[in-house]
Amino acid sequence: MGVEFRWEEGEYRTPLVSPPPPRRWPRRLLLIVGCLLLLALAVAGVVLWNRAQAGLRAARSDLQAVVDAELAALQRGDQEVYLSLQDFNNRQWYRFQEIYLKGLQQAGEDEVSKQIGALRIVDLDLAGDSAWVEVEYELEGVPYRRVQFYRLTAGHWRRTAPDERYWGERREAETTHVRFIYRQREEEIIQSVREEAERFYQQACADFGLPVYGQQVTFEFQPVAKTSPALTSRGYFFVPSPLLLGVRADGQPDGELLAGLAHSIALHLAVEKSGFYVQQPGPGGNWVLLNGIVAREVEQRYSGAALPAQWQQWLQEAAAQNDLPPLSSLWPPYEFDSEREGGLAFAQAESAVAYAVERGGRTVLPALLDALGRKLPAEETFQAALDMSLADFEAGWREFVLNSYPTR
Repeated sequence: MGVEFRWEEGEYRTPLVSPPPPRRWPRRLLLIVGCLLLLALAVAGVVLWNRAQAGLRAARSDLQAVVDAELAALQRGDQEVYLSLQDFNNRQWYRFQEIYLKGLQQAGEDEVSKQIGALRIVDLDLAGDSAWVEVEYELEGVPYRRVQFYRLTAGHWRRTAPDERYWGERREAETTHVRFIYRQREEEIIQSVREEAERFYQQACADFGLPVYGQQVTFEFQPVAKTSPALTSRGYFFVPSPLLLGVRADGQPDGELLAGLAHSIALHLAVEKSGFYVQQPGPGGNWVLLNGIVAREVEQRYSGAALPAQWQQWLQEAAAQNDLPPLSSLWPPYEFDSEREGGLAFAQAESAVAYAVERGGRTVLPALLDALGRKLPAEETFQAALDMSLADFEAGWREFVLNSYPTR
């Protein structure tokens, strides 16, 4: 008889033992640890921020010293010191500064720099070894601001070329007849002048006897101005950013900027009315008298848009000494052998247009532009525009200059 083994499922199952419960940190201890971590992070942040601010303050102090030294060098005409503060590693910028100083030397002195009492840094951005510095200053009691760029070279901050990163994204705005291409940083400036530019466009059309048609004038603002011969641009102008040249800091529209835009608009419209361009073959047009018409049109709306003071002085001196060149010298071919002769010619042209307007009213402008477009000689121009002989017009003009442009 055999032995029987019987297996009952579960009869010898090993009892399951539950693992011990996980150790729990007391809630209060977790809260304390979290607070300590946050405090450590905050302390580290404060330390880093203080270090950054200390570095920013040091950079600001160093840059202010360079800004002051640049202005002082310009004011006393010290070219060697001024050039030593420029970025010599950027040859294009350094050469630009050399040309700038040469122009100041020929002009005699830097009148604008002499009028600026001080340049004060009001905003500073550091980007690696570059610094974007916004400075404020006053001219005739009006606050202005502009941006200057510096690079850390051989352990010293030196003035350098503009950094396009400063301006931000490209934007566009337009009125019926004026289009602006600019950058984000210039938004407020463009909005402050766009409607006035449109009003000037329409007024100049009326003064020049042009219909207000749909062709737009375009201004493209750039960190560095491109060469754009004004009389060949056909309504497209490259202009330097107002932030480089200086704009009003009190929120008011900048008269100098408006005058510059108005000059380009008036020049474009005057060329359209006269119908000639400098690059046309054959005898050239009278671009001296044409620019006199443009200057007079701008001055009528913007009182601060007068001719350069040096040109006016040359006109005053020549009139007082009875040494004014004849008006026929304003017609091509030109023989201006010096800067003085050229500046005096432009001042004569502006004063001749002012006298013509006094005699015949503003309706004389379309007649003068028409005569220029037909390339009439001096003897016929004033006869066609004012029904006056050249001799009679010139005699009246000389007396007008003596009375209207007294010597200082």
